[in-house]
Amino acid sequence: GMRPSAVQRWTAPTDHPDVLLIAAYPGNVLECFGGLYPQLLADGVDVNILYLSWRTRRRTQEALTALWTMGQTVYPYCMEFQDRGANNESSIWVDWGRTESNRAVSAMLQTIRPSVIVTHASAGDSTHDSAATINTSILVLEAIERAATRKDDPFTPQKVSLHGTSDNATTLSFDAPLWRFAGATAPQV
Repeated sequence: GMRPSAVQRWTAPTDHPDVLLIAAYPGNVLECFGGLYPQLLADGVDVNILYLSWRTRRRTQEALTALWTMGQTVYPYCMEFQDRGANNESSIWVDWGRTESNRAVSAMLQTIRPSVIVTHASAGDSTHDSAATINTSILVLEAIERAATRKDDPFTPQKVSLHGTSDNATTLSFDAPLWRFAGATAPQV
């Protein structure tokens, strides 16, 4: 029989994407990084996502549906760190295990080897100032350092961007109509 159009057929993530967006939870890519993700997709950039925790099945499905709707067909990576809804940095480190999560993210970066990494700012950002996003930034920066100092096959991305900071900021215009989204701008998507 024919496959219903609502069935999502994802492809496996590719190694060495141009950009890897690293977010604490599903939904953070759109909620925290705003128009960046649809702009990258519209520009044909090889972009993938790494979530640190799925949090709940419902949030996962919502995020996958949003990604699919925007044209993403590559399934996101997920570390599946435990999440009990902690709302302070020290509790999240207890849930995630700081040393263990650092090793796991570093190993993932060694495998994926993205050219550019975009993640949350270490002081939160203007859209989402939560302990999980702050810990994500700290964890990613520590994992990058760990990957760079490995004796066997070190890895360093070409660029690391902390969303919500102005140091070495790259300013993108999200006002251009995107053909892939019927002329809508990135924030409208």
